[in-house]
Amino acid sequence: MKQNRRKKSGSFIALMVLLVLIVVGLALVSGAYFYAKGDINGTGKTPKDVTLVVEQGTSPARIATELKENGLIKSDLLFRQYLKKTGADKKLQYGTFELQVGMSYEELIAVLQTTYKDVETVTITFPEGTTVYDMGKIAEAAGFGTREEFWDIANNGDFSDIGFFSHLDYDPNTFMKAEGYLFPKTYEFYPTATVEEIVRKLYTQFDLEITDEMYTRMDELGMSLREVITLASLIQEEAGNPKDQAGVSGVFHNRLKEGSPYPKMGSDVTWYYIADFIRPYYGGETNVPAGIEENYYTGDEDPNSRIGLPAGPLSNPGIDAIKAALYPEEHNYYFFLTDLTGKYYYAETYDGHLANIAEMKRVNATVKQ
Repeated sequence: MKQNRRKKSGSFIALMVLLVLIVVGLALVSGAYFYAKGDINGTGKTPKDVTLVVEQGTSPARIATELKENGLIKSDLLFRQYLKKTGADKKLQYGTFELQVGMSYEELIAVLQTTYKDVETVTITFPEGTTVYDMGKIAEAAGFGTREEFWDIANNGDFSDIGFFSHLDYDPNTFMKAEGYLFPKTYEFYPTATVEEIVRKLYTQFDLEITDEMYTRMDELGMSLREVITLASLIQEEAGNPKDQAGVSGVFHNRLKEGSPYPKMGSDVTWYYIADFIRPYYGGETNVPAGIEENYYTGDEDPNSRIGLPAGPLSNPGIDAIKAALYPEEHNYYFFLTDLTGKYYYAETYDGHLANIAEMKRVNATVKQ
């Protein structure tokens, strides 16, 4: 009898525990429901006016983060899901928006979809192949901070929330970490834009340009994002015209192959980068930190020059150069050069290269400068 009573008592306790768990679970679900509903409807918030500036090209995820940081929403993740479900993520505009804490998601989105017209903007063009060194000067000339501020934020700021940074590694002898990843094009900024906002916009554009298919191609080539962009910068500097870039890329790819008779890139532009940007940045040759120059120079003749690609990109290449780095022309050439007419000469051997040099000089002598 006592044993039977213990069994009944144990069953009763188990039942009570189960009921408690169900009640707690329902309470949690209920709490999450009311939390989400309150955020979507904008209830439970103290009214407050907020001016939100959205730069052109800002991603929906970044907009959600800024809304949360300004207290306009509680959950950026929920807001992003709401945007995607309603299709509003493709219709958000840029501009300066007057919002209020307490607005519902629907009200916030309605304002953020309002086209911003007749806004005063500053247009800045960063040409393909522009270095971070010169980008700082361009931004400064346009009235946005100082070049030193641009360099510091671009190289040392935290932009790890932007997707491509998860694919990025750095050679320990890198000159400027930002080099290669600030996408060159023409942008419009509000006069009130900060240097951080400008840099973020350039990084965000780079992230948009590098597609999943490109990452897949990098894996096929056995190359990292840094290696591809470094190669693209060499191509950009050696061949500004897109029609010549795949051929030049093929030469570099041949030199990069295992067992190549010419394992150095043999590119003069690496020397110009040292002379025109690295040394001026540090205030002269004697001030350049040890390890940097020898890891950027790739000349064939110098026994101390670097084998393979330089430590990092030499500039910020355009999308055509990046695609050429990923899809080189297939040939057996190890040398190239160009004459003053823009014609490219290719050779498989050094003797063939010497013959091309002689022909180049002959052609150049006939060209009026």
